[in-house]
Amino acid sequence: MNDRSGVYVPPGNRDRTGGSSSGSKLEDTLAKVLQKVESTDAGVKEMKGDFSSISQLVDSHTTSTKQIEQQLGKLSASLNQRKNGSLPSDTIQNPKKDGYCMAITTRSDKILIEPIFADVFDEEESGASIEERFVGGTLEAVLMNFEADFGNDYVETKNAL
Repeated sequence: MNDRSGVYVPPGNRDRTGGSSSGSKLEDTLAKVLQKVESTDAGVKEMKGDFSSISQLVDSHTTSTKQIEQQLGKLSASLNQRKNGSLPSDTIQNPKKDGYCMAITTRSDKILIEPIFADVFDEEESGASIEERFVGGTLEAVLMNFEADFGNDYVETKNAL
């Protein structure tokens, strides 16, 4: 009956040569897939190397940061050393002990250097302490002594300012 034996070939494919064309097409497709897989594998290996170098860089930065933190801690500790019960800053001796002001600076930046009231507070020259000068006196007597002692100098200082 049928002279043709073998594999059925649809009418659209009858002009082509039988099995060799379909086998080569499959091999071409597999070769393309294999080529894509190999290029992807190469890209993954490259990224793995990049991540490795980035990881080493991060580790070195972490080590450097820790060293800087330790150095800052030591520096801070050395700067903040103070004895218990002492103030954290140096104090300047109060000039009150000298008995008079060393200099007066006005708002207009005029500087008066000469001691204005030095002679009034000198107990050794007057022979009496300030308390002794005002004890037992009335307010009027105290004010009169004040005006006598400070009056002229006060007016001159006020005018100079």
